[in-house]
Amino acid sequence: RIVVPATPQTNLSVRAVTGTHVCLLYMDVPEAATRGLLGFALHRRNCATGYQQWLSGLKTFPSQDPPSDVSEDEAAQAKPREFKADVVPTGVGVFQGFHWADYTARAGQRYVFTIVPLY
Repeated sequence: RIVVPATPQTNLSVRAVTGTHVCLLYMDVPEAATRGLLGFALHRRNCATGYQQWLSGLKTFPSQDPPSDVSEDEAAQAKPREFKADVVPTGVGVFQGFHWADYTARAGQRYVFTIVPLY
């Protein structure tokens, strides 16, 4: 278990609980700091390999979805997406919750997570 206390710059505290193949992250911000909070972007770096990526989520804001009167083909031509239709990197579509489970962690690996609150 790892706990990162909030700092005056972020007001974000994080608790991490790890297992063999999962890392659970619990974010907390004071109620006053939730005003305008859209969610979090989650970035992970593997300490051994240096591989890094924005972790993906499944939710987007309605403004990121194609308009309902436009077909998916027309929307794809108008604005090509760099990711599968239902999986969105949190650097593009913020994670909209206060806990995250990373089930892609590998046993014996060390990771550095960067959690960015977005307003």
